[in-house]
Amino acid sequence: MMKSFEKKIQETLMDQSLVRHGDHLLVGLSGGPDSLSLIHVLNKMKKEWQWTLYAVHVNHQLRGAAAEEDQCFVKSYCEKNGIHLWSEKKDCRSFAEEEKLTLEESGRVLRYQIYDQEAQALETQGIPKEKIKIVLGQNKKDQAETLLFRLIRGTGLRGLTGIPSHRKSEKGYEIVRPLLNLTRKEIQAYCEKEGLEPRWDQSNENPQFTRNKIRGALIPFLEQHFNPGIEEALIRLRENVIADQSYLDLRAKEIFEETVEERHPHRIVCNRKKLKQQHEAMMGRVIFLAMEAIGLDQEISRNHIETTEELIVSGSPSATYNFPKGYRFYNGYEQVIFAKQSVQEREETEERYLKKAILDRQQYKEALEKEKNPCAYFDLQALEEAFDGGDIPSLIEMRSRCAGDYLPMGHGRKKVKKLLIDMKIPAEKRGQVLLMAIGNEVLWLWQPVGQNRFSSKYPVTSETGKVLKLELARKLC
Repeated sequence: MMKSFEKKIQETLMDQSLVRHGDHLLVGLSGGPDSLSLIHVLNKMKKEWQWTLYAVHVNHQLRGAAAEEDQCFVKSYCEKNGIHLWSEKKDCRSFAEEEKLTLEESGRVLRYQIYDQEAQALETQGIPKEKIKIVLGQNKKDQAETLLFRLIRGTGLRGLTGIPSHRKSEKGYEIVRPLLNLTRKEIQAYCEKEGLEPRWDQSNENPQFTRNKIRGALIPFLEQHFNPGIEEALIRLRENVIADQSYLDLRAKEIFEETVEERHPHRIVCNRKKLKQQHEAMMGRVIFLAMEAIGLDQEISRNHIETTEELIVSGSPSATYNFPKGYRFYNGYEQVIFAKQSVQEREETEERYLKKAILDRQQYKEALEKEKNPCAYFDLQALEEAFDGGDIPSLIEMRSRCAGDYLPMGHGRKKVKKLLIDMKIPAEKRGQVLLMAIGNEVLWLWQPVGQNRFSSKYPVTSETGKVLKLELARKLC
């Protein structure tokens, strides 16, 4: 049994090229049977494969003394076997409350954050990113439980492909799972053979958690009343879905390449007409591929896809739609855009308000020297003459663009729509442009990043008496 178990893991690693010689392996080690058997095998193989092995343990502080004992057990095992250990304590319950997550979700998020954190620490030491692998111990039973869990919640074909043997983490590190072809019985038998005494997490029996109810109640019920081989049946379903999904993905990639007109690291522009012509099954996959190409490959729900499809087919040309984590979809007449808003852009487009002040010449000079926010200055008398002596400050409004807006330039004027095109402001960023205007006449066109435009009709000159100052200030929270 021992040789068969270790051979299976080695064959999985080699056949799927999950890890390579000389890699640095960060192994998630809870102390349970799966992770303990996994790190035990990897530690035996590390000399031949020239691996550097690290263990990562997360104490979620949910099980009191038992969690502390798990942490001590992991520390003792690593010291005995010469494995470097990173051990972290996290308040999982508080994090769940803050982020409005279940305890299950909270624990998972925290673990993966720590895996990425430790991987980044290795990279800062000069280890190439491609040489760093996060190795986790989910097994065949976990795979079946995941498939059933997703079926209950409602999932598409992509969800039925289950837990992947390898994928990228949030920070772009490779996550690999060598035990997915091994049963829980095989793992337990290996632990006994090797004299390993894994820890048993009593919370795995707690019916408060959905996955535990699937494991402890639903699967035994299905085995007893419907199919004794339900777990193998679910695995076969997954294999069939993967075969179909691989073909559909291949076709979707071809269509994606046909529709893409511009490709940037955080921005994809596609031809809207070509997308509209696609079957909805293909359109949805192209949307997913576009988001994946700019960095969002998780947390995309069916609702996200369906809403975006509706906008592409019949939505307003100026419509936008928010995806998770700051990603957005922008509809256009001939093109659609998938983009990620940068931190700088999010900061720059924080809510602003317009301050107005009337200055004399001395105050004007002082204001020029002390500017902290974006400002514009105009000849107040010239404005009053143009607008029949009205109360100019009360006439000026800050807003987004409207039909018929124009900016006086030189001896003429230019429509704002044409001006934005000439300024090469991408369609998806035009909603960030603010206008300070009286009616349709624009005095000041402001954008978060890039050059501003000002009306040429009311410049401050040496003859100017009173100066109208407009200032875009940030609202304080």
